Amino acid sequence: MNKIREIADVKNMKISEIVRKTKLSKSFVYEIINENSYPTIPTGQKIARALGVTLNDVFPAERKVGGNTSA
Repeated sequence: MNKIREIADVKNMKISEIVRKTKLSKSFVYEIINENSYPTIPTGQKIARALGVTLNDVFPAERKVGGNTSA
């Protein structure tokens, strides 16, 4: 699960601005938002920087019972 759209909404930022700042294709950014594609760490960092947040803010680790994280 990613929080790109949620963070963009809070910051009143359009997806087109993320596309412009990251220089990623619009279709690829939407594939990531819709979880049809998963970014590499450097690409995730570009998106996080464009949003002005940390990588973990955008792509939080999911927690399982017992505190284990899943990738």
